[in-house]
Amino acid sequence: MSSDYYLYGRDTSELIHLDQGRGADWMDWSVEQFGGPVILLYLLRPGEKFKISYLYSEHLKLLYSRFAEANPLGVEIGKNSWYERKYPLVDFPENEGKGKIAEKPCVILSMTDEDAGYPHLKKYLPEIFDEEVVAKMTVDPWLDVHLLGEAISKGIIKENPVCSPRWTSDWLNYCDNLRR
Repeated sequence: MSSDYYLYGRDTSELIHLDQGRGADWMDWSVEQFGGPVILLYLLRPGEKFKISYLYSEHLKLLYSRFAEANPLGVEIGKNSWYERKYPLVDFPENEGKGKIAEKPCVILSMTDEDAGYPHLKKYLPEIFDEEVVAKMTVDPWLDVHLLGEAISKGIIKENPVCSPRWTSDWLNYCDNLRR
């Protein structure tokens, strides 16, 4: 079974989705070893075709540093089940009959209200909403989540126990060859 990994901000109660994968060894990774959040490009630029994209390294650095600044009490990496243990689901009287909800609801920057154009992500990373940046992201194979998945399933790119496959030299070389 695969787990989602998040960066949790202790002050803001916000989460950044870092990656999805298997293995407890991922808990020892630094934030830079994860693939980072993914976004749907058509939500940044209406009319764009459906494409799931990673963010550029420079954008991840900005996102993580701004997120850390907004959380002076710190940030921590955890799995999806880690959040549920930290903030268990409870029955609130005003939610009667609707099921349990989190005691302290969190916003996932790249998922909560994504159909509204990523408003939570925008406050930390307005740079990716620039028309030229979106156009560049759309055609860059290095950011293409689907393409990376295909390359892994075909055995072109090997799984890596020390970082996300998107940071490997195999993936970088593969994308460089596609650009030629």
